[in-house]
Amino acid sequence: MAFMCFNYGGEEITVSKSGTSCLKSSFVLQLFLILNKWYTWLFFVTEISVFIYKGITLLYSWQTLISDVLLLILLLIMEVFRNILARNGNLMESFAYVAVSVFLGIACLLAYAYFFYFQTYVIKLEIVIISIALLFIALELAFSVVTMIAFLK
Repeated sequence: MAFMCFNYGGEEITVSKSGTSCLKSSFVLQLFLILNKWYTWLFFVTEISVFIYKGITLLYSWQTLISDVLLLILLLIMEVFRNILARNGNLMESFAYVAVSVFLGIACLLAYAYFFYFQTYVIKLEIVIISIALLFIALELAFSVVTMIAFLK
């Protein structure tokens, strides 16, 4: 005997006798995405504060400082879109949305790697916050790939 229920989009979902459902979205991925949404804003505010500190106290050329701030703004835009696409893709079980979010995640990884390795000055606070951001991205990419595989089944 199978039970019928409806999800948020009004689609019919069949639940079997054993209690397993047809839902393929990942709760763990969704949890990491929600946590990363808040961490992204914390990272951005902290990094802007660090750039202000660097601009005042260190010998930092204005061209380099401006290019780093512009890269940070680009990173914020990519992170926001990546998070939105991954959240919506996970909830709608859309392979395409999650795949695009994976490609944006790789671009975000490269931007974080720049901030970690190739900046003129990297302070210890940046090492900590960038390491946490890299951990979030790596875990989300791993769970996104697993979720995409589940969507194909």
